[in-house]
Amino acid sequence: MRLRGRSEAPFAGRGSGCGCSPAHARRGWPAPRVGLYQNGGSIGSPPHPLGPLPTLKGGRGRPRPALALALLLTLVAFTIVGAPAAARVLLTVDEALELAFPGCRVERKTVYLTDEQLERVRELAGGEVESALVHPYAARCPDGARGGVAYFDTHRVRTLPETLMVVVGPEGEVARIEVLAFREPPDYLPRDAWYEQFSGRELGPDLALKRGIRGVTGATLTARATTRAVRRVLAVDRVLRSAGALDGARPEAAGAGREERP
Repeated sequence: MRLRGRSEAPFAGRGSGCGCSPAHARRGWPAPRVGLYQNGGSIGSPPHPLGPLPTLKGGRGRPRPALALALLLTLVAFTIVGAPAAARVLLTVDEALELAFPGCRVERKTVYLTDEQLERVRELAGGEVESALVHPYAARCPDGARGGVAYFDTHRVRTLPETLMVVVGPEGEVARIEVLAFREPPDYLPRDAWYEQFSGRELGPDLALKRGIRGVTGATLTARATTRAVRRVLAVDRVLRSAGALDGARPEAAGAGREERP
């Protein structure tokens, strides 16, 4: 289930260019551009600033106001019509992790896939995975509560990116999907009920559109991008688990003390 109705400015760090929200930066967590990267997407990046107006002169070096004004209006029109839209931020990383793992201790890991592991991920996912750098967020939950691992996947939908959090349960199944940021028009964002069909699914042939996953009229590209992202995450998770890189992603023994994540 995802939260809607929040439309904020793009992530903005404290002048560091990290791309994280102010609350996110204060807590010391990394920017939402973590996990797997696909098609070079970035969330919250401001559009490239327009350069200074060129000096237009005529006659004996006097400015030509009419031509300068026309050029200025053209640049303003480009800014309004042609510049990329600001990201529609629905959740911060902190908020998404709190929804997924309330009361749990979450540890951010940094893993570099070997060439063999990266090739295995591509084979399992059935598509390209560009980066070997992965940042899984492993949760240890007290009192026998379910743990899991969260991954943040940034990818292109049509021409603009979105960021998803995909939570993988202890048995390698999809436990939750949250949309953190979406830069395409809101009409391309499916309803919450569509994302719920991923719950409990494992990596396999049926995890594909027109098989186990139904499409969305008017949002086919989003449905395709989401399904590919889920397959990438599950493939990475399977490879990391087989390598023992996700220790601590399972529940703690009953009676363990409650720990808040940093």
